[in-house]
Amino acid sequence: MRIAMASGKACYVGRSLRRASGKRPMAKQNLWLLACAAASILLLSPSACALRHREGTSLQGNQDGPSSQATEATNAVCPAAEKAAEYTATLSESNQKVSLQCAAAGDQVVPAGLKDGSVCPADVQTLAACETPAENSVKASASKAVSLSVLMGGTEAPPVTWVESTLTEADGPKKYELSLPNAPLPLKDTKFVAGCIPAKKEKANNECKLTVTVEARKSAAAGQTVYCAYGAKSNEAKPTVTMTQENNTLTLVCGNEATKAVPQPTDYKTAYCADEVGAECKTETFTSFIPGFQSTWWTENKGAQNVTLKIPPEHFPDSPKTIHLGCLYTPPTTPQDQSAGAAKQNLCKVDVVIGAKESSATGRRVAALPGLAVGAVALSISFLIWF
Repeated sequence: MRIAMASGKACYVGRSLRRASGKRPMAKQNLWLLACAAASILLLSPSACALRHREGTSLQGNQDGPSSQATEATNAVCPAAEKAAEYTATLSESNQKVSLQCAAAGDQVVPAGLKDGSVCPADVQTLAACETPAENSVKASASKAVSLSVLMGGTEAPPVTWVESTLTEADGPKKYELSLPNAPLPLKDTKFVAGCIPAKKEKANNECKLTVTVEARKSAAAGQTVYCAYGAKSNEAKPTVTMTQENNTLTLVCGNEATKAVPQPTDYKTAYCADEVGAECKTETFTSFIPGFQSTWWTENKGAQNVTLKIPPEHFPDSPKTIHLGCLYTPPTTPQDQSAGAAKQNLCKVDVVIGAKESSATGRRVAALPGLAVGAVALSISFLIWF
């Protein structure tokens, strides 16, 4: 095909050209659209998208008076001494504050060490029982004031404390506020009691009692570490951790000194659950997809109730694999009629994705992407020339 130039206009030599008219422009426009569509189809084809997705992810690297039912309140304001009162409150990830306000300035807050981080145990019958000095008997010790920090699964220091404030007048009633913004939530749902006893002895039985439930934290993953918990709402969702040749460790923090829990399955050093983690899970050995797997790749720290798996980079499988692990908490005393829901909350399930090792195929897939783009451009140009 030759093109001759005359008077600044281009024409085809050897073929008569008539001025485009009628349906000719529309046909040419349709061909343009066809060319663009063909190029788009090529670039957006499943294979091209898959390649872009796979390479994109691999190249990026890898939370009133007494009644049969207590009143729910985050700010418990005790009534006058003529009435007894009971309140309940819940502390959680979304609600980390609760306060207790005595009715009169002379009222006695219970326990006496509230400002120092002490609270009454949840099963205390009366506030007066909690305040009574402990005797050398089991019954008396069960009513002792306890450290809130320890009750929540932590240590004595730094303590979780209440902050005292005086309302309006200097000799006005006292208010105590508890805030947990920097204190970790416990691994189990926890309850404790605090309150106020009227200053007038004849009214001392009209106690104002506040029972607080602290919801356990959620089981969650942070980087390559999973922190398990065992509250009623702790395991509504399963944490997931992905192991790669670059991030080749997995740590399960099952519990602490106050909350004993063990990894699952019981033979976790050599096997994993192929289905859901549980007492009857189907186990398979790690050697089924990682030849040469060594149980010594697992290390444990029993004091911290955690275990770590470290897979050497050269031993990653050729294909990705999802396995199931977890942690099981066994209460000190397990009622025979324990409900299925209670048993379920004691099991923390974890999904672990073990990625495939990198290979030379990665480079070939990356190289294929420019080829697809060049092919799309060439296809578009060919339509322009011939039509």
